[in-house]
Amino acid sequence: MACVEVVVLLDGDLDRLPDALRTSLAAPDRAWTVTLVQLGGDATWERTRRLTASLPGTRAVRGGRAGRGAVLAGLWRDSTADVVACLP
Repeated sequence: MACVEVVVLLDGDLDRLPDALRTSLAAPDRAWTVTLVQLGGDATWERTRRLTASLPGTRAVRGGRAGRGAVLAGLWRDSTADVVACLP
């Protein structure tokens, strides 16, 4: 089974994301992880970190000042997954 990493770019609103992630991550025999990339400010970063700490199979990455393209290039380069998908 191929391993898939789904990268979700975040720029603010996290209100509906936790429920969607919990539903997706509950799938049996899944071979994928979710990486949340926070492009917003400090308050949103803390919420993103708390969310990933509570959900197995997720991780948080801070976008930083390098920009969206540089962050994605780094994630794609460093991923150990067979397939990496990005959701805007």
